Amino acid sequence: FDIGGANGYQAQSLIKAGFDVVLVEPGEQAIQNAQRRGLKELICATLDDAKFYPNTMPAIGLFDVVEHIADETGFLQTVQNILQPGGRLYLTVPVYQWLWSDEDVRAGHFRRYTIKSLSQALRRAGLEMEYCSYFFSILPLPIYFTRTVPSYFRMAKTITTTKTSPSSTTQHRQRPGMVGRLAEMFFRSEHKRIAQGRHIPFGSSCLAVAKKVSVGV
Repeated sequence: FDIGGANGYQAQSLIKAGFDVVLVEPGEQAIQNAQRRGLKELICATLDDAKFYPNTMPAIGLFDVVEHIADETGFLQTVQNILQPGGRLYLTVPVYQWLWSDEDVRAGHFRRYTIKSLSQALRRAGLEMEYCSYFFSILPLPIYFTRTVPSYFRMAKTITTTKTSPSSTTQHRQRPGMVGRLAEMFFRSEHKRIAQGRHIPFGSSCLAVAKKVSVGV
């Protein structure tokens, strides 16, 4: 179950990789976009409104979702409750609070993470981190100088916050030309390292796998 999966980009990638995926997304426009991508298993609802039975899901994906949730602990506890005993949670989040900018505000983010803070959040919800790695390791400095530093000079201005959040594919999409090709090669090498279970020590995002360690009520 890809929860909060927006227009289905990640779900589509998982389906192409051979997984059965159900997209759960509250936005009607996003669901329509997912339908245009060819996705069939769609639920237009929030996690609370969907009212899934406890201890029923073998795996859940939260890809760039948790940072949008004000009640982080309550949300993760709900996820923990519907996972089967021993079920897995796969998630990605943006990292490093020092990279915070008005882009985060416009995207509706409440926080950025580190591996330590993410591990603590998962543990509070009854989830044990099994694997975690940073990725997009070439992006922190560009993000800092093109987003964070300019934001310091715009702090006095009113920033309009919207509920529409850019996906990881728009925030990190491939750039045209030689720079884009080099970046794509670098990201592919990171993907290979992560697929081998290795760890990347630095990056602008974090990928984690967590296991349900207690049965929800």
